[in-house]
Amino acid sequence: MPYETFTKVIGPKVHGTWNLHNATLNQPLDFFVLLASAAGTIGDLSQGNYAAANAFQDSFAYYRTSRGLPATVVDLGMIRSVGYVAETEGATQNNLSRWGFVLIDEEEFLAMMSIAVEGSNINDGEKRCQFVTGLGTQAYFDRTQHEIPHWFNEPVFSHLRMMRARTVGAKTDVEVSLVQQLEEATSIDAAAAIVVDALLKKLSKALMIPLEDIHAASPTSAYGVDSLVAVEVRNWLLREFKADIPVFDILQAPSLQLVGYKVVEKSGLLSEKFTRAED
Repeated sequence: MPYETFTKVIGPKVHGTWNLHNATLNQPLDFFVLLASAAGTIGDLSQGNYAAANAFQDSFAYYRTSRGLPATVVDLGMIRSVGYVAETEGATQNNLSRWGFVLIDEEEFLAMMSIAVEGSNINDGEKRCQFVTGLGTQAYFDRTQHEIPHWFNEPVFSHLRMMRARTVGAKTDVEVSLVQQLEEATSIDAAAAIVVDALLKKLSKALMIPLEDIHAASPTSAYGVDSLVAVEVRNWLLREFKADIPVFDILQAPSLQLVGYKVVEKSGLLSEKFTRAED
């Protein structure tokens, strides 16, 4: 990511937060509430600058409380009826849902704001200054059958997995369905089509681009795939298709369709089913 792109996004939150902090240092504030995004907590493979900006606000709340100053940061996910997601419903909401965000109502958001304001006056010595909202639990993924996002298996979120935890090693219905599709494929072309379809959906989620705007005939570079996203895709291909595809091949492939064929060629799920094509 170019330095200019990074600072353009991170600058407003960093400088804005510092300016408000400095402007109110000599004022007896009852509360100091920061609105951030849960992306600062779980990360964002396609918007590292945005995630970093929100992570700064999280840290700043702890910085203020360490100095005995009031501060609360509310890390938001998606709000149902107001804000950016509500105004751009459709692809944005679908992508965020696949990332593990759940919708909250405006009334819930206002209740959280009330708690953030009132909680600033509570001095219990534990510095409870951060609320993370709108992240899916195990029950959410069981119900929606969304793919488990990259952040969900981090130890810090283990309590979310405990909420209707499934048997270790069990596959979701989505994963089983994908394996079944490959087992039913009668040709290399059919198997590659299944892989490409799954790959397009994966990139749509990772890059937050509407699925209909990603085309199999285009290379990954057409959608701004960088090395970080390519590593995530490589790990996903290895996990889902037992195919070890080098990051370079993902970044330099002339088309996503050719990536699909390479996956079929190297897949441990299909190695015994199809004879590798002769050069």
